[in-house]
Amino acid sequence: MGCDKDDGGWVVTDRTGRTNVTGVWTAGNVIDPRAQAVAAAGMGSTAAFAINTDLLDEEVDRAVEQHRHAAAAVR
Repeated sequence: MGCDKDDGGWVVTDRTGRTNVTGVWTAGNVIDPRAQAVAAAGMGSTAAFAINTDLLDEEVDRAVEQHRHAAAAVR
């Protein structure tokens, strides 16, 4: 998918699991070879929260833009 990798070949992410590729997050053993099931599940939860936040931000941005266009059309 074109994600950046470190010298060991593991996908590089921010603290939420976001990669350098837009819309791609990772978790668990994809980013940490030592991650056991509980840690991997926690990483997955963190990534899911970040994904949800991004989707909500996009939705709010779209709604604000639609409102601005509607208000401009009324003038």
